[in-house]
Amino acid sequence: MLLKTRVGRQHHGEPEARVSARGSAGNAPRGHLPFLILLIVVASGCGGVRQNASSAAVLLPARHGSSEPAPSERILWATSLQPLVASFDGDATVWIARPDQAEPLFSVDPDRPVLAASLYKLAVMLEVERRVEAGGWSYENPVVIRDEDVTIDGSNEFPGTVLTVDAALEEMITYSDNGSALALLRLVGAQRVNATLGAAGLGNFHVALNADDDHTVTARAVGTFFALLGRGELLSPAASRRMLERLQRQHINDRMPAKLPAGTVVAHKTGDLVGYTHDGGIIQSSSGPLIFVALTQDAPQDDARQFIAQAAALAYHGASSADPATDAGSGTRTAAHLLVAPPAFTAAPGWRDWAGAGGLLLVAYGYARTRRRRTWTSAYGSRGPVRRKARSTKRMAVPDTRRRH
Repeated sequence: MLLKTRVGRQHHGEPEARVSARGSAGNAPRGHLPFLILLIVVASGCGGVRQNASSAAVLLPARHGSSEPAPSERILWATSLQPLVASFDGDATVWIARPDQAEPLFSVDPDRPVLAASLYKLAVMLEVERRVEAGGWSYENPVVIRDEDVTIDGSNEFPGTVLTVDAALEEMITYSDNGSALALLRLVGAQRVNATLGAAGLGNFHVALNADDDHTVTARAVGTFFALLGRGELLSPAASRRMLERLQRQHINDRMPAKLPAGTVVAHKTGDLVGYTHDGGIIQSSSGPLIFVALTQDAPQDDARQFIAQAAALAYHGASSADPATDAGSGTRTAAHLLVAPPAFTAAPGWRDWAGAGGLLLVAYGYARTRRRRTWTSAYGSRGPVRRKARSTKRMAVPDTRRRH
């Protein structure tokens, strides 16, 4: 069996880098190590280089104000997006809305059922998180990948691999791994998943019960899923934050985020099947979070991806140029709440930033080399210290002189 576990769940990303005591910094004189660290920190901070760490999710408050956009606002959105939909050489259903409004800013056939492809994994994640929150499951529980879980295409794990629940969720959501998804679905049961969806008011989000059934969704159902998730109403606020942060770590970013400004925070899930290309999630615009769902079929995959990317960009810029949501009671505009916090730095580094950082690192390196030579010369003479054989890292072939019986 292969065993996969996550290193330090709180990091939600790459395992912590371990700095060896014999690394390059360890070769510098100890008395000057703080100076080198200071220079490196200053260098790394030049230009506000964009950070890659996942941002913490911030949930919206309960819905308030008008549940519908103003008619004039809908006209503006239709004017922007309808030509793109009309020119798309395929079939698309679309849902664009604010998380705190029940009605969309723009939609196209939002209630027409479509094969879900990998969007069904959102429902599996919801049921697993529900069980973890209820205490019946733990993130450290083992999930064994069986032969029946591995598909011809889209499975990253071999049969016999053992994952933790947390690692299986991460593979399923951020890499859309089929093996992890089918193993989790087998453990929780499709009927239970559909019951959880129904209890959340997501009756048009259906997970297949057997091989003769299909996973189906509507654009409205996926949009409602993300709206409830963003408001912390699918499960507890803590569970909702965990799901949002996991969706924010998505590695398949060739659709919704592709044409958005660098640093834009997106929590989303893709879906791919022969003839079907989907993406849905939450985009953080300057005026607040925006729900975006586009489900496409009967179009070449590259064309569908380009369509989704362009539609998401138009939606983002439309939301960013619009005023924040109006409170229907007062008629005044109020700032929208962040759903997912943007990265700490969003400015991309320019050539001056890189040159400055490189210069400082060169100064640090030269200083360390100079101080090291001076220290060794004063203590040991110009030839430096005599190395003991015990500390040598060379391996030599030595004849075996042991007596053989």
